[in-house]
Amino acid sequence: MRAPESRGFTDWDEVHDVVSRAYFPHQLTLLGRGSAARTSLESTQLGASRLARIGFGVDVSIRSEHPGAYGINIPLTGHLVTAVGRDEVVSAPGLATVCPPDTPTVITRWSSSCEIIGFKIDRDYVQREMDRLLPRPGRRLPAQLDLRSG
Repeated sequence: MRAPESRGFTDWDEVHDVVSRAYFPHQLTLLGRGSAARTSLESTQLGASRLARIGFGVDVSIRSEHPGAYGINIPLTGHLVTAVGRDEVVSAPGLATVCPPDTPTVITRWSSSCEIIGFKIDRDYVQREMDRLLPRPGRRLPAQLDLRSG
């Protein structure tokens, strides 16, 4: 899944800029001390979607509206605490947080040990496929997906 943005980082402004291009535009706030060099990032485009593997190595908070696409954050390690609308979603390995498009969302705590697979998928593509496959059109994805069972 390697892409050109996967490299050693020298400062947090660089991390912000590269992660914004690789996944979603956002506001990044450090909640602890740590070197930007601990950040890991790999990403690749897959048609109407993008996969990114991201870890910051320090507790952070992230604000994003996920313009035009769903962001599905799947922790491989650690955990995320996310405010999605009025809901608070806590995800750890086996549980994915679904960030809806064009909706203010705040990851209030991305733990220092958390590394995710982020799945970015175009809003219109998802809606068309859901309307085509599901018996009732206009349905929405839940705020959390349980990936532990089939």
